Amino acid sequence: MTLVNAEIAEDGTITETEKRTGHWAWKHPHHDGTLSYTELRGDVRFFDMSFGYEDNHMILHDISLYAKPGQKIAFVGATGAGKTTITNLINRFYDVQDGKIRYDGININKIRKADLRHSLGVVLQDTHLFTGTVRENIRFGRLDATDEEIEAAAKLANADDFIRRLPDGYDTMLTADGSELSQGQCQLLSIARAAVADPPVLILDEATSSIDTRTEAIVQRGMDALMKGRTLFVIAREAWNILPALYRNP
Repeated sequence: MTLVNAEIAEDGTITETEKRTGHWAWKHPHHDGTLSYTELRGDVRFFDMSFGYEDNHMILHDISLYAKPGQKIAFVGATGAGKTTITNLINRFYDVQDGKIRYDGININKIRKADLRHSLGVVLQDTHLFTGTVRENIRFGRLDATDEEIEAAAKLANADDFIRRLPDGYDTMLTADGSELSQGQCQLLSIARAAVADPPVLILDEATSSIDTRTEAIVQRGMDALMKGRTLFVIAREAWNILPALYRNP
């Protein structure tokens, strides 16, 4: 099963298209040669899921949960509690031993991994930039993004202001991992990268846990805009790190 650009009519009819429409669908090939389509909405559900890194040692047992499109789910707990493991299972970095994970009603094992991950945006605590321009680093979120879409994503992420103050603006060259930038600026580029991909599901994995309070406020405003209308999974060690973001985005 693959992810395709889609046009969705008022009556709900889905048509595959090569042009970017802002809508996507899961493409189902059937044994009789016919095709059907399911709209990508961002509905993620776990059904009696159990997982262990070794088959004889389960670390997650009989987990059932749901995240409806646009809903926000928080995982809070100490390091090693399994928070990131759950989101890694959504990405299919690992496969579950028992139970099912369904995405828009589809067993994720039936979705091509590259397409599954393309539909998910991830902002991590550690930001990884590569040697290239600011523009190229943001475009990594979606390789066919136009310059206008890149700049719109940067504005959404609250990154446009500092980018334009760099020596060459969006064409400023960065070295690996952005050593020329502050940690907060790197994080804003990571948010802009996720914004340009425009995913329906977003995973924030302790995205602000290692930056100072002043910078966190700037980064949080960027994340607030990115979170709006998306299915959201937030990972944090302590509840106070995530409650403000959840309540600002009902």
